Amino acid sequence: MPSPSLEATLNGMPQVELHGFRPEHDLALVSTWVGRPHVTRWWGEPDDALAELRTHDAETVALISLDGRPVGLLCWQKPTSLELSQAGLSDLPSDLIDVDIMIGEPDAQGRGAGPEALRLLFGRLRAQGVAFAGVATELANRRAMSAYAKVGLVPFRDFVEVGTNFRYFTKCLTDAESPVHRKDAEGVSMARGECNCGAVQFEIDADLTDVFVCHCSICRKSTGSNGIAVVVVPNDQLRWVKGQEHIATWKKPNCDWQTWFCRICGSPVPGANDSKRMFAPAGSIVAGGDALRVAHHIWVGSKAPWDEIGDEGKQQPEGFRG
Repeated sequence: MPSPSLEATLNGMPQVELHGFRPEHDLALVSTWVGRPHVTRWWGEPDDALAELRTHDAETVALISLDGRPVGLLCWQKPTSLELSQAGLSDLPSDLIDVDIMIGEPDAQGRGAGPEALRLLFGRLRAQGVAFAGVATELANRRAMSAYAKVGLVPFRDFVEVGTNFRYFTKCLTDAESPVHRKDAEGVSMARGECNCGAVQFEIDADLTDVFVCHCSICRKSTGSNGIAVVVVPNDQLRWVKGQEHIATWKKPNCDWQTWFCRICGSPVPGANDSKRMFAPAGSIVAGGDALRVAHHIWVGSKAPWDEIGDEGKQQPEGFRG
């Protein structure tokens, strides 16, 4: 089988490769890149970017080439505990490697050089025994977020640094569990959820297994579907990561029914199930929900005529307290 880069060449696709960084030879080119507007927008002042780069060993920097021409660079490092604490990311794995990427040539943007370069670096780090990698970007940098999604990086948490909003992404490089799937000291998994726009985020300290699907007419109208699927957990097992200020609620008059939703995107979000428990929409769980299965269908007596139940969940004619 040909190598990935050779296969790309044979298929007529752009060829992306990583090359060793030689400071005495390559810093002049990088100095040109950091002065370009599309780089300074995200990397800041050129002198500061170069000063940061000079703190790296040459072994932790690589040039990115596209069809044999240098177009950008990667650098990586292990963040300090102080850096993680200041960003509110202290719960990231202690062995995580933080990665920065720059595409310096404007005409190389949007041609797949960034995602492919990250894939190559992740393969190299994996071979060195690195388990987790992470990348941060400003929330306004939609191009970067799209590139990160292409290589399997998933959102971990938003944070603020020097008044700027960032989002941190992580990727598991081994067969181990991702940071948000790791278990705590008592062997309990942590699940993570968010609304459609990401403004509201939450975590659940529980081994999630049971999904309850309500088929009542009120839930159908609320979601525009056959009802709503939720998980139910004790109050102290759900905590908000961010965005509580974006949560709105509406209570149906003359009815014991209430909904909570994101003011920005309208997605349903967790709310009070009763005085001791909260519910979270099952569809909002983005990590830690691999074991979820439908356990109960409730208010089946009110389901829509076109709603056919095909799983093994127990069917309850009306409500059910699990």
